[in-house]
Amino acid sequence: MQKTTGAGVTRCSQGLTTGRWSIAAQEYQTIALEESSFAFEFVCEPNQGFPQHAHSDQDKFLLVQFGQLLVTLNDKPIEVLAGDLIRISRGVLCTYENRSSGTVKALCWVSPTLRLPEFFADIDGITDIAVMARISNRYGITLAPTCSAARELIEPGV
Repeated sequence: MQKTTGAGVTRCSQGLTTGRWSIAAQEYQTIALEESSFAFEFVCEPNQGFPQHAHSDQDKFLLVQFGQLLVTLNDKPIEVLAGDLIRISRGVLCTYENRSSGTVKALCWVSPTLRLPEFFADIDGITDIAVMARISNRYGITLAPTCSAARELIEPGV
């Protein structure tokens, strides 16, 4: 995958062209990629989200650019609004969902990068949460496929 190199500017809405995925029916785009950190944006439409999961070896940050999300950290739900920053330490169980009627856009970054871009490539287009869970284990990410609310987020009608 193409990496950003050193100092420079990534123009608005012009992330790296090699990092675009459909993850849990949401669009993800790489903004910056270095060995020390990986930044990406995602768009979350109403009734979408990502199932409960934890990163064993990465710290994660999520900045809501517009809209509002319900974020759950270690089973504690928190309503977050545009401009709010969510800090997720290694090992913390987290999930997010858009329960509003509007679109949400967020900037997320992890440190260190490790193999997260490869994980995104491996789950690109997959909506079966059990398959995603099996793949995630190879990347130090624990997905909780038994959470019915999370399953409903990416497999409507389940």
